Amino acid sequence: MRKFVVSYFTLAEGDTIEAYSEWSLSYARPVMRAMPSVLSFLDFRVVGAMEGATPEHDGCEIIEVTDFAAFEADNADGEGGVLASKWRERLEAWSIGYLTDLEAVGARE
Repeated sequence: MRKFVVSYFTLAEGDTIEAYSEWSLSYARPVMRAMPSVLSFLDFRVVGAMEGATPEHDGCEIIEVTDFAAFEADNADGEGGVLASKWRERLEAWSIGYLTDLEAVGARE
């Protein structure tokens, strides 16, 4: 069963998506991709919304993981814990969801 962590985030006042992008490419992506629980990591700038609505967030991350508990552990200790703390410091708000593929509906986690 494939498992994903998806986050939407809004940068703190005074931060910019350009500065965030530089930070992500040089630091966040390499750390995330080195975590044992992370199979793939992508982060994006939100550039629009359907029907011309104003986007509610500045960015989004899509992370494929081996296991949700392992991912939480990787984000609690060591360099992953440092990254998680630095990430939260950059943000005004965020939302994180755990997803499984619909083919797994009814399957035990």
